[in-house]
Amino acid sequence: MSATEAERKRLGDNIRRIMKSRGMTQRQLAKATGATEAKMSNYVNGKRDMGIRSLMRICEALECGVDDLLEGVVQ
Repeated sequence: MSATEAERKRLGDNIRRIMKSRGMTQRQLAKATGATEAKMSNYVNGKRDMGIRSLMRICEALECGVDDLLEGVVQ
């Protein structure tokens, strides 16, 4: 099941907010998760669905919980 455009956008906004609070760039986050910069850009800009493994890798890199990334995405 795919996320809606609004859900992807909200998830991307949450990633961006947490990245900013950690002083991390998209490039650094991509490197820390093993994703390409293009893929990370698509996640952050809400243009691509992500799998659970990618979600978990982002959480690990940002040192946050899944609930932090999904805040406002899932009811």
